[in-house]
Amino acid sequence: MITKTQEQKIECLCFIKNILEDKQLLWAVTGSMNLFLHGISSINPSDIDIITTEEGINLINDVLNIYITVPLDFREALNIRSFFAVLQIQSVRVEVMAKVEAKILETWMPSHSHWENNIEHCKSNNVDIPCLSFDYKSNVDKKIKQSKYFSVFR
Repeated sequence: MITKTQEQKIECLCFIKNILEDKQLLWAVTGSMNLFLHGISSINPSDIDIITTEEGINLINDVLNIYITVPLDFREALNIRSFFAVLQIQSVRVEVMAKVEAKILETWMPSHSHWENNIEHCKSNNVDIPCLSFDYKSNVDKKIKQSKYFSVFR
């Protein structure tokens, strides 16, 4: 059974997909919402994470600007950096990122190389949502978590 908060996130993704559909924009859901959309229903995502291109994050910034709560900027945490913005759509936090890099063994490396070639569509509420493939997401997580000081934006 889907919880109310999970349903709100699905509705938010459908809203985003509807707005971005005709923009010829490459994007995909990642993070815990990606796992949920792949059928791991025990996951209760706290937010929606979206990965896109640098051009894509600028377009999302323009098209969904009334929802922005953290302005688009290049941001760096302890061991991760990217172009990053936060939107609040109703009660759902949406984190958008592009050109994600992780610091692994003191070297900045693209942590999501070739993500564009690893997009699947998960159906939710009869809408196809672009998601990173489960195998690709698992491999990225393993690579990033090799760094003992991994942290995320919040």
